Order: sequence, then C-alpha cells, then structure tokens
Amino acid sequence: MIKPGSKGCHITHFTKDSKSVTLFWQNRVFALPGILIQLSLHPMSRQRLYSTIAQEQAWFKIFHGRVPVALPVGPFRFLNDAKQGECTSGMEKIMNHDTHILADIEFMEGKAINNTTIYYVNSGELLLPACILQPHRFVDTWSDWFGGRRVRFTDYPDFDKNYGVRSTFAQTKLVNFDDQIKAYLSYERGWTIEARHHQILLYKEDHRIKDELLRPFIQTCQTMVEMFKGNKVL
Repeated sequence: MIKPGSKGCHITHFTKDSKSVTLFWQNRVFALPGILIQLSLHPMSRQRLYSTIAQEQAWFKIFHGRVPVALPVGPFRFLNDAKQGECTSGMEKIMNHDTHILADIEFMEGKAINNTTIYYVNSGELLLPACILQPHRFVDTWSDWFGGRRVRFTDYPDFDKNYGVRSTFAQTKLVNFDDQIKAYLSYERGWTIEARHHQILLYKEDHRIKDELLRPFIQTCQTMVEMFKGNKVL
C-alpha cells in the first residue's frame, strides 16, 4: 500500500472530493474512490542535489510548493499551463543584481504527467519583446501558409528551420536576436525560451534534467542569458 511519507514519495496537495482519489506513483496514475490525494515519486536525493548545488554556487533560497505561490513571475505560457501543478524543487540566487531561479515543475497535462526543469532570470540588462521561441512544428508550417505571426530569420537558415519564433502582432518587428543566439541554436535543438521585457524563461518541454546534467544545464542557461543581453561569450 502506498502511504504518504513513504520513501521516495510525498504529498503535493490534497482536496476533499467524494468521487475519486488520484495517486501519482512511479509515473502511473491511479484513480480510486474517496478523498482526492496526489502523490508523486520524487526521491529525496533530488532535493539533496539542489541543496548541494546551492552550497557550491551560493544559491540563497531553497523552496517548493504550488506553482503560483512558489513562482510568482511572468506571465509565461508554461507557468500558466502548470498553474495547478507543483514546484517540487526550486532555488533562487542574486547574481550581479539579476534574479536567477532553477526549479522542477510537475503537473498533469491531459492524462499524462509533465515534468520539466526550468531556468528563470529577471535582469535589468534584458530588454526583450514578448515572444516565445520553440522547436519548429508542422503546425507552424500551416500557420505560415495562412499568414501566422511567425518571425523569420533568413540570415540563419538552420536556426529558422529548427525553431519557430512568435510574438504579438504589435511586437513582431521588435523581435531580433543577437547573432550568437542564432548561431548557437542553429545546432543546439530542443529549447523553448519565453521572453518578456526584463524576464526570460528557458526549458526543454516535458524534460526534467537528469541529476548528472543539472550543473551543465545551469551553466548553459546562464551562458544563453548573457547572449540575450548582447554580451559576447562565443
């Protein structure tokens, strides 16, 4: 029997519901009659890893909780989709007057569990139009044919092929990325990046970064943020 507090398991939240119980356990979802309880498998080693990195790199705040409370930033599309979910591990630091946040987010997306690691920065050195950069999808091609608001980058055809960049109609002409970003993302695939003025959110959709890759992920995100600031890093 799965019990709250079992090794590798914790309650994310519960609400009264006379019709069902939903259990998250080993990436499976079980619906049972009774009180709605959501459990998820999160080895404590992940939280210990966050604590270790926090000590190594001077992150000053460790946190977790419901997404809207734990991450009052944005607005961003991803965090809006995850607003009923849980920030299972998170930490924050101030670096050169910029706010940096690393977090694991888990939420139900249809009948599946979306588990994604995000990196967020708020910096006065960023001045970005509201836009979203994401891997190019077939639906983007259809949108192009019917006059969608995709921003094209013909000077970097591989970047333009790998990614779709979209913005509101009013800000489409303001979207322009440093050549470093376009060159780097011409061969680095799978990123989704949401930008909004002084804020930027980086992640790989439905992809929780493996423990051994978490430090390189942090370094990569910090490097990309410097590129978005226009600083030369390549």
